Amino acid sequence: MRKKDFADKALNKVLASEDVDVSRSWLSSMALKCNDYQQFYPGFRFVESLANWLNQFEPEDAVCAFEFVKRRLIYISEAQIRLLVESAFSSHMRPKLFACIASSNNIEQHKVKAISQSLPYQNAINRSLFLGLSDGARTDVFRRYNPHLDNEQVWLTYSISEEKYKDFSDYLTKCTPDAPTFEYLWLMDDFSASGKSFLRKEDGKWKGKIVKTLKGFLERENAIGADGTIQSSVLAPKCRIYIILYIASCRARIYFEEQIKTLWSEKEDFANRFEQPELIIVQELTELCLITDDKTQDSDFIKLIDKDSYYDHAKLFNKASEVGGTDDVRYGFADGRLPLVLGHNTPNNSVSLLWAFETAYFVGLFPRVSRH
Repeated sequence: MRKKDFADKALNKVLASEDVDVSRSWLSSMALKCNDYQQFYPGFRFVESLANWLNQFEPEDAVCAFEFVKRRLIYISEAQIRLLVESAFSSHMRPKLFACIASSNNIEQHKVKAISQSLPYQNAINRSLFLGLSDGARTDVFRRYNPHLDNEQVWLTYSISEEKYKDFSDYLTKCTPDAPTFEYLWLMDDFSASGKSFLRKEDGKWKGKIVKTLKGFLERENAIGADGTIQSSVLAPKCRIYIILYIASCRARIYFEEQIKTLWSEKEDFANRFEQPELIIVQELTELCLITDDKTQDSDFIKLIDKDSYYDHAKLFNKASEVGGTDDVRYGFADGRLPLVLGHNTPNNSVSLLWAFETAYFVGLFPRVSRH
């Protein structure tokens, strides 16, 4: 029996309803896209996982779960994420530089060609530093797709060693000797649904990737190096900071914009040293993407999310989950309520029915590998 025929038969058996359309064309197109999910393994891809996942539900609930996958699942493949990485500079970073150059040099902003060929723009490019906030930043792809950038301008992590700090200084001395500092700092990452991993306040203290990054630069400034010399700053006074997220939810944007203002009002060392960071989202997930009670199409699936038999709290909720401010992760970390799967891993901000670990008594359609 051919694999597709077997899949049709297995799914029809699981769903046990003549009213459900297990379309072969739909299955084929979904398998073509979702088989690249990196947590699947040989012999167990999308179709097999779907049949196994549905088999865990009660018969009447399996139909609802199947319809949810057909109508609401958002799967962003590795190829699609790569396109977002490749377009980030040309579509979002370069326009920001154009606007800055036009404003500071009295050039009309619509004169794109004149700006792009100007010396101030080339200086702005040379004085830009690009740092990854996680391996999801894909700085290797970003660097290869933007060959006009020097290798020393793009670094895979926000944790800067003394040696790397010196490399930045050497680059600046060589390329921009008249102004040997970075005027633009670009901090890149792949995804955020809550914004809390980037910026949050715990027990009266500010934490998160952005806070760690800027603290690291402040600590490096005027520090005494291993050779006994004082390290001068590689960042210009009032350096402009941009947070680039390839994918983010509207809730992450709202949270970030509120919290960054509070951070800048409370931490004078940041406010005096840097411009307030600006968030740039390449692909934003709007409120329409979220699974909420006010959407009729979500009401039946929400009942499944709330069923205890489909949620293994002991396996899924941990110390890190508490940061999200919820008592469970049925609707995802920090009540993310997303139907989202990314090609390399399923975010824990998605509903747990999608990502529950393989060690749980109810396993998700796209089991997640935890980074904690």
